[in-house]
Amino acid sequence: PLENEAVVYLSVSLFSPFPQFWRLFLSSYFAFYYLCLRFLYERLKRLKYEAEILDKLGRYHALERKLADLNWKKYEAEDKMRSSIF
Repeated sequence: PLENEAVVYLSVSLFSPFPQFWRLFLSSYFAFYYLCLRFLYERLKRLKYEAEILDKLGRYHALERKLADLNWKKYEAEDKMRSSIF
């Protein structure tokens, strides 16, 4: 796509009665296009980072639940041992 736009830019700038105007217009178009792409790239990078953080938080909460279950089982086992001794 960029090659086609470069050909259009070249043909418009060579054969236009207002080459400076078209050159300025197309260069501002490319600058806007670049800024949009850059903005989208930065947003995608941030979204990827946020997704990684959410994934790690999910794993952390799952480990916390597992630890709570194991502690509950440990207390139940200790309680059974105490009740069987007396």
